[in-house]
Amino acid sequence: VVMQVKSFNQVSIKLYRKLKEVTEDPSKSELVKSVEIVALLNDKTVDEVLHLPIPEFNSLVAETSFLDHPKLENLKATAPRFIKIGDQKFSLELDVYKWSTARFIDFQTFIKEGSRPEDKMYCNALACILVPEGKEYGKDYDPLEVARFLEDNLDIVTANWVFFYWKRRWLGSLKVIQSYLTWILKKAQKKDLKVKEVVDKIIQETGSLYWT
Repeated sequence: VVMQVKSFNQVSIKLYRKLKEVTEDPSKSELVKSVEIVALLNDKTVDEVLHLPIPEFNSLVAETSFLDHPKLENLKATAPRFIKIGDQKFSLELDVYKWSTARFIDFQTFIKEGSRPEDKMYCNALACILVPEGKEYGKDYDPLEVARFLEDNLDIVTANWVFFYWKRRWLGSLKVIQSYLTWILKKAQKKDLKVKEVVDKIIQETGSLYWT
């Protein structure tokens, strides 16, 4: 038997969840976990794996070592505009200031319960960032269907860097907002003593006018 899945680039979100469920089950021995992991990575039943010759089984177990070293592979400095997943192409929409209010509310609702791949709403949050090419979020298609498609077809590495790029863009936007608000406050405190008192208190308590 040749190992079918040899890296995280081949592990879908759904498969990742199944693997995590197995590895974190305290009721199972390490040997039982190994059998189930080999079965999952090769799309076989546990019974089929149990009937493998021991040398062949041991060889397959050795090839599961990549699971111990998760990492963001193939991460590019600049986020791509589009991502091809299976036979579909998606637009990677990172700029929240171009999102509708409804979309942002959807994302905030999902991300509170789905910031990790194993979380139930993780794919729903991804579906707020990844939009079918040529479509506008939520129009002429169902984002829930996209979420299900992503769960089945999006590999865990790509899913992780989609969120990495989104967080980087979002934090960058916050810094711009902070700088602007700081400038406004500094300008306002020169005209209003009450504003100056607030600014002085912020500096006294935090050591800086910048929020972190």
